[in-house]
Amino acid sequence: MIFTGEDTEALSSLGLTGHQTRVYLAVLNQNGISIGEISKQTKIRREDVYRTIPKLEQMGLVEKLLSTPTKIRALPVQHALSNLIDVEQTNVDKRISELKVTTAKFVNNYNKGKRTNGEKGEDSSFILLTQPNGIVVKANNMIAAAEKKIDAVYAKKQLNQFIPVFSDPLKQAVRRGVKARLIAQGSIDDPDYKEMLTQIMKKYLPNSPNIEVRSAEDAMSHSLVVDHKEALSETSLENEYLTRNPSLWTNNKGFVALISLNFESVWAVSQKP
Repeated sequence: MIFTGEDTEALSSLGLTGHQTRVYLAVLNQNGISIGEISKQTKIRREDVYRTIPKLEQMGLVEKLLSTPTKIRALPVQHALSNLIDVEQTNVDKRISELKVTTAKFVNNYNKGKRTNGEKGEDSSFILLTQPNGIVVKANNMIAAAEKKIDAVYAKKQLNQFIPVFSDPLKQAVRRGVKARLIAQGSIDDPDYKEMLTQIMKKYLPNSPNIEVRSAEDAMSHSLVVDHKEALSETSLENEYLTRNPSLWTNNKGFVALISLNFESVWAVSQKP
């Protein structure tokens, strides 16, 4: 049988070296082949072939026949190569485990270094998010990091989307003792919306006494504020769909305080649905 470059690449991808690949292919072509014949066919020095055969045996690819001269025979190809894949998978799993341990050590040392050096928190910054997925990820991370309080005000349709999208991190936050206040901006006297909101809460956030939902006629902005430390505010009130408007994230104390003040003013005149 004539082997191609593609066959050689296939074996290389399974972890065989150049010499191992050439020797193995030579053995595959025979029902039993001597070291001398392998050397002739592959043009690999006899002593190098002798060094290569034990490695192929360890891989489960070949076996030695008790004969004079000693001959080498390939084990059934499909089973042998399947074993190689299993070995490769074991090595990958081991490598991933080692990387996890190494990463954990690095993060731990980094955090220790921050405390030792008295490193201050990040400087205040502003980030403009224009892609829906980026807005969702940022909001999700904010809620997941909440320690005491989550305040959010959105249009009615947006809040209907906000609750299902962020129900999991909100549940986890509530379990940590975080309190959440949600405001649906729109008509207060809308019985259909009240019923819809009630059903959404029952479905996605049942038995959540730490989450209070109210309605308000007007709001100067739609925003999410966490612990009075960071805020995510929509730059426009035009689109009624959550994450469709560009949003500005900030941890600037003055800006966060301003957004929080706006929320408190709306909360003060809001009503329970």
